Amino acid sequence: MLISSIEYKQLRYLTYHRDVVKFDNYNRYTIPKKKGGVRNIAAPKKVLKGVQRKILDEILKNKIKISDSANGFIKGRSIVSGAEKHKDSNVELLINMDLENFFPTITFERVRGMFMKFGYSGYVSSLLAMICTYCERMEMEVKGENVYVKTSERILPQGSPASPMITNIVCSKLDNRLNGLASKYEFTYSRYADDMSFSFNKGNKVLDDAKDSLNVGKILGIISKIIKEEGFSINEEKTKFLRKNNRQAITGIVINNGEIGVPKKWVKNLRAAVFNGSKLIENGSILPCDLVSEIKGKSSWLSCVNRERYLKIIEECEKIIRFKG
Repeated sequence: MLISSIEYKQLRYLTYHRDVVKFDNYNRYTIPKKKGGVRNIAAPKKVLKGVQRKILDEILKNKIKISDSANGFIKGRSIVSGAEKHKDSNVELLINMDLENFFPTITFERVRGMFMKFGYSGYVSSLLAMICTYCERMEMEVKGENVYVKTSERILPQGSPASPMITNIVCSKLDNRLNGLASKYEFTYSRYADDMSFSFNKGNKVLDDAKDSLNVGKILGIISKIIKEEGFSINEEKTKFLRKNNRQAITGIVINNGEIGVPKKWVKNLRAAVFNGSKLIENGSILPCDLVSEIKGKSSWLSCVNRERYLKIIEECEKIIRFKG
């Protein structure tokens, strides 16, 4: 057995690959992106998902130390912990970047190479990489039968329990190199999945635009070079430069003035929901379930982000939630 309770024959079955197949091991669907377009999700079916989870638990976990800069898909880390790395009242410039086509960029070859670095043979690494990757397929009817036709090379699926850890392992060298650069030039770097952030405090030599100095343009060139050398590319359209006099946010978490929080508009909307709930209670009316759910969800998120800062409104939310029972 390669993995506990998983027979070799079952692994061979799950790694069966043809350009045209009659059975698909994935449930495929799309979800809309915030700024237009769709994201392709491939969720493995029960048997394959179970094997992928075993690979995660028995092979991938604890195989390599994940960089402190990585904040996605790791126990005890989140978008909040990522933002906290940058909270400083002296942050003069925040640069947010996005890695383009993040999951599709992690191909079968890269995943196979990862397993080989763990000491597995080329053959076993290929089997494991086949299980952890998939190819896009289009459903068609041929001679009265439904078949699934390959439309891409094998890539990392969004929806597999093993994929998040694989992304962090594949990105470990990228993170280490950018950490080294950050240490050398005294700025802060963090990554949450494909979202990368770089913050520079007031007085940092990178912000000195004097002739012959290492300015922002030059440091961005070095960052871009490292990203390219590590097999990724930057989505230039999503790169943002946020000065201190603007709202500085990382994955939706605001970091201005050395304190993390949420956008003011977000809090304003919650206050409106709390006001409406309080009025309904005063009038002896029934609280709509969707209103209570909104208040409960948002107050819970505020507690995660910065309970001390938003304590007053959180307590108002909790009164309404308790009243609903």
